Amino acid sequence: MIMRQAVLIKEFKSVIIIFIFCIFSLSYHDLSFQPISGNKKFLTFKLNENNRITKFEMIAYWANAGETRSFDISPDGTVLASGGYGGTIQVWNLSDLTYITEWHAHDRFVSVLEFNSDGTILASGGFDQVIRFWNITERREISNISLGLEAIWGLRYSPNGEYFAAGTASGILNIWRITDLTEAIYRFESYGNSEAADESIYFNSKNDMIFYIGGRKIHFFNLTDQTDYVVDPYIDFASFSRLSTVNEIAVNSNEDLLAWGYTKGDICVMNITSKTMKWILQGHAKDDHYLHSVQGLTFNENGEILISIAYDRTVKLWNMSNGIEISGTEIGNNNYYHGRGGGMADVQFTPSDRYLVIAHRNTIIIWGNPKQRDENTSDSFKTISVLTIFEIGLLSYTFYSLKKNRFH
Repeated sequence: MIMRQAVLIKEFKSVIIIFIFCIFSLSYHDLSFQPISGNKKFLTFKLNENNRITKFEMIAYWANAGETRSFDISPDGTVLASGGYGGTIQVWNLSDLTYITEWHAHDRFVSVLEFNSDGTILASGGFDQVIRFWNITERREISNISLGLEAIWGLRYSPNGEYFAAGTASGILNIWRITDLTEAIYRFESYGNSEAADESIYFNSKNDMIFYIGGRKIHFFNLTDQTDYVVDPYIDFASFSRLSTVNEIAVNSNEDLLAWGYTKGDICVMNITSKTMKWILQGHAKDDHYLHSVQGLTFNENGEILISIAYDRTVKLWNMSNGIEISGTEIGNNNYYHGRGGGMADVQFTPSDRYLVIAHRNTIIIWGNPKQRDENTSDSFKTISVLTIFEIGLLSYTFYSLKKNRFH
């Protein structure tokens, strides 16, 4: 009898160990993107080249335990990094949407992420007033900058890697030479809007101009002659109430169009060369409510399409040749969508417009053109790993052993 009890205790301990291992392993797999099946959402739009029709469909998603505050894609489109509440950064391979690594980067939430020009370094900013630099290949932190009591809201590398800019929640914009991050070469106190994040800062391709949001104004600062041209939409264009704040900016690849979004849901597109208004886009704002704030703006690769996302849980595509909305859908109220209400949102295209990545609240959704996806990528969404099958077997054995021990 005593020997039998000892055997049962030993088996029970083994079952508990296996059960804990399975739970841990299954929770680890939650870091992988999941394929979307069933009722998918689509974005269909026509491109000028050969009158070509492009159809993007939702293909995969990842649901975070906490709200996603920022994400960025490496310039070559192969790596996706995201960060949010809890201070953790997750990194994935965008070729097959597999998980690479994660870091506990900040004591409070991660507010902004930015890859350098060759995608080897990821910069992260947080509410702990620290900017950290991560080597993607070596998967480790290599340096950091402390800005005292300044929470970090915006980060941006210049295209040639010469400059690095950081904006803070208190309205300070610092610019360093990347070779010397100990002392900023420029410091502006006109930076502002705590909701804008990295999309409120933009370097041009010549690396001699920086665009940034300063509250309700947009600054064009020339790094060569240090002149500052300021656009005040409420004075220069007299189109909007001062109750609405500039919230987001985007510049097309030709650098002749500058788009910005408002907290009331409207979008303006300006000709950079002539400093004249080109389009006023209205579609997100259903009423005078802050929840329709434009949170994400990006142009596709050739600048023909502007994509926007707002607190109202809608994503819209705009034709830049006529200023007309050509496609749109609501991304909420789906079984794969874990966010509720409004929340932080962002949107980015990968190179060659292969993927459209949207983050809203605690869900990141990958959109893709089915004709552009290679077989290896699509197969990876359908494959169940050997490890997962093994885990299912262990769980089955666990419950079988528990039942057996209970009735014998």
